[in-house]
Amino acid sequence: MQENDTLVFYNVVDHNRTLTLDNNSDGVADWVCEAGPSDSMSSDDECYLWLDPEAWEPGTIEIQIAQNGTHWTTVIVEILSDNHTENGPPDGGFVLPGGGQEPAQPADDDADVQSILLSGAILAFGAAACLWILRNVGGKESKTNGQGGEEE
Repeated sequence: MQENDTLVFYNVVDHNRTLTLDNNSDGVADWVCEAGPSDSMSSDDECYLWLDPEAWEPGTIEIQIAQNGTHWTTVIVEILSDNHTENGPPDGGFVLPGGGQEPAQPADDDADVQSILLSGAILAFGAAACLWILRNVGGKESKTNGQGGEEE
């Protein structure tokens, strides 16, 4: 792992697990995380450790994992220095899939025809909706007036 990376531990069993790390070997845990039983619906079964370059030096760390209060295993992680010195794209730029070519653009004539067809389809749909409303709503009102009796 490199400084500034994040270690993520997923508990995949139905027991609680406690992760501890004594970074400076003084006998006091500098990081403790309690991971609950495996649960795909929440993140209670996960532990995160950000290797902040301000707090973690390059070197080896040992993470102790206990299950139900008993030591279960030790995970050894080597932290490497994160010495990014670049502040822009690499010399020569990036090589992207497709050989750096832009996608083919439709000809202006094709775009104009597509635009006209889309506008026509929208207008036709709007006209059909208006006719349906006039026929169904307007027809009900005239039937109601005609069946209710004669007006004098």
